[in-house]
Amino acid sequence: MISRMPAGSAFTPAQQNAIGPLARDYLLAHPEILLQMSEKLEAQQQTAANRTVQTALATQPELQATLLHDPATPVVHPDGGVTVVQFFDYQCIWCARMAPVVADFVRDNPDVRVVFKEFPIFGSRWSMSVQAARTGLTLWQLKGGEAYLAYHNAALQTAGATPMTVLPETEKTLLATRELAQQLNISGTPAFIVMPTFEARAEQVTPLYGAVDVKALQAAVVQAKAGGH
Repeated sequence: MISRMPAGSAFTPAQQNAIGPLARDYLLAHPEILLQMSEKLEAQQQTAANRTVQTALATQPELQATLLHDPATPVVHPDGGVTVVQFFDYQCIWCARMAPVVADFVRDNPDVRVVFKEFPIFGSRWSMSVQAARTGLTLWQLKGGEAYLAYHNAALQTAGATPMTVLPETEKTLLATRELAQQLNISGTPAFIVMPTFEARAEQVTPLYGAVDVKALQAAVVQAKAGGH
């Protein structure tokens, strides 16, 4: 006599009862599968988050303007058609390790606009984090891009900065950057967003997180220039 499975079910009740223990035993014997599953889920979640950021920046002109064209935010190579935005903290060890990569990138790509978002996420732990950010913003306002870039690179090499009298409006800029980071789901440093300086399409926007190499930055610049064409 042929045993028929219940309609709509791929397994008999007995088979269904056996699957759970079999799966448990298999996973206990091969725990690396759980790690692979976790990594895949994390990658899928990050991809979904990136798409949200890409769409938001392509469809919300005010958000794009805040990210790219805030006059209180330090900029070098202001005429570049592609912009690389970096969120960073002077007390962030990975930002310090990335500093030579970013410095070389800035030097070797004079046609790429670079925006530095002072984001002192370690300010509650180390007061120098906020002080260094305020100093950088003050130098930008008073002396411009070259002075700021020299300070920026030197401060990251020493993970701090010599205190100076800062402009009171720097606090407003730091608060605006914190709010912007929340809108873009940026909770750590370093973080980069690469996109056209004007009229970006979603596929031209590349978020990058953590310590990335120059190849990743260059590839994002190429994507910003090419987009879907």
